[in-house]
Amino acid sequence: MDLGSQITVVDPSGARVDDGSITVDGKNLIVGLKPLTNSGAYLVTYELLTVNDVPLDGTFKFIVNGLSEITNSTNSPAPEPSNDESNPNKVTDYLVIGLLVFAFFMLILLSRFARKTFRK
Repeated sequence: MDLGSQITVVDPSGARVDDGSITVDGKNLIVGLKPLTNSGAYLVTYELLTVNDVPLDGTFKFIVNGLSEITNSTNSPAPEPSNDESNPNKVTDYLVIGLLVFAFFMLILLSRFARKTFRK
């Protein structure tokens, strides 16, 4: 239940970095965060109310390293696939085609050999 549940996130200096919003998505609870600008250990404290059960509470830490500021990425188009011959998918395609041609010639060779053997 999101109603009555609490999740707080505190940065290394002790300031809250969550915005207080909690969203329930199936079995996941999502808390809104302000930009994480300090590196170090962040502490998450939670108390989750459930239907017909005892509340769940606890804490855990996570570490943020080398972060100066989170910025929203711009939506840019995906890069076009290159026509480079070193593409491993193309190399695999050529290998499979070569093996199929080889198998076809081996089938013809073995069928001619079998025909000569059984005619005698």
